[in-house]
Amino acid sequence: VFSCASAICGHFYHPKCVVQLLYPEGGNEALVHKKRIAAGEPFICPIHKCIVCKRGENKDDNDLQFAICRRCPKVYHRKCLP
Repeated sequence: VFSCASAICGHFYHPKCVVQLLYPEGGNEALVHKKRIAAGEPFICPIHKCIVCKRGENKDDNDLQFAICRRCPKVYHRKCLP
């Protein structure tokens, strides 16, 4: 398993698992990214960007604060919650 490159994260992933979360559609880009992670290249895991709009958190804006799913490694902005 490999750790997320974010200094405040602490999450660990198998290369195959994190690539499925980052590239749910798969494809060649996913395969290349999986090989890079397995080779030890750093990556940022999916809990640092909203799963819907792909933007980061803004703690000063209530709508852009993150809500983290307790079951899976997904985050949503408050305004993007399903």
